[in-house]
Amino acid sequence: MLTYVRGFWTRIPAAPLVCALFGLTSGYLAVREPKLAAAFIGLGVVLALIARSPIAIAVLVAPAAFNVSRLSIGHGIALPDAVLLIATILSFPALARLGTPRGVTNVRRWFAVYLIAMLVIVLVHPSGRSVIEVFHRTLLVDGAVGVGAWIYLGGRARLALRLLVGVAVCVGVVYFVFGAAHGFGSSFTLAHLI
Repeated sequence: MLTYVRGFWTRIPAAPLVCALFGLTSGYLAVREPKLAAAFIGLGVVLALIARSPIAIAVLVAPAAFNVSRLSIGHGIALPDAVLLIATILSFPALARLGTPRGVTNVRRWFAVYLIAMLVIVLVHPSGRSVIEVFHRTLLVDGAVGVGAWIYLGGRARLALRLLVGVAVCVGVVYFVFGAAHGFGSSFTLAHLI
């Protein structure tokens, strides 16, 4: 399917047509539903990134962790978790093609022991919340390891680290300036800026 999406996107007439449709739809929605329009533009950007270079989603995982806002899907999934979930799903075919490094396999083996211990707890005290927590921890650990291996094997480790450090420095400067202006005593999150 990825080959079809990439083939569709790289055709000369198709790319401007799809971009124009996304732009017109977003412009129409911006008047009535601004949040939906922003989400639609975000969907277009994600589709373009996946079609052109799927590893770009993996590179954006770490900087996305600085935005802790929640999406209104289900009980409210955090944005970094959603981005990590998408990157994890995209990493499976890439790691199958590139091969999984031995260190990643060893981490996954030890994580499997931890996961079995958690599943025993879920079996003893079953609840929907505990099942969700097992899935969440699996995504955070195994997903992050898989995405990191994909970034490394894809040759984008330096770019990912530069992007992470650059976003961290910008966030740190914003927090410092806000703290200096307000006496370092008030609470402040990135949601205040957005």
